[in-house]
Amino acid sequence: MKKLMLIAVLLSGVALAQQSHFCKGYEDGYKQAFCNNGICTPVVPPICPVPMPGADKYADGFQRGLEDGYARRQR
Repeated sequence: MKKLMLIAVLLSGVALAQQSHFCKGYEDGYKQAFCNNGICTPVVPPICPVPMPGADKYADGFQRGLEDGYARRQR
């Protein structure tokens, strides 16, 4: 039972680390969407969404943040 608990704790730590990379990418991508020719409008990104299964890397978060930022900018 202790081994099972240890494995669960270790896996949850890995999941949280993956989430933080995705969220950092999301924030950077969202902010990048508000830049034109090197001039950036300061924005506060929304709360990081839950990544799609398998899309948990920084680049995945950056792409989703960029798309969400462009969509917000069009409103």
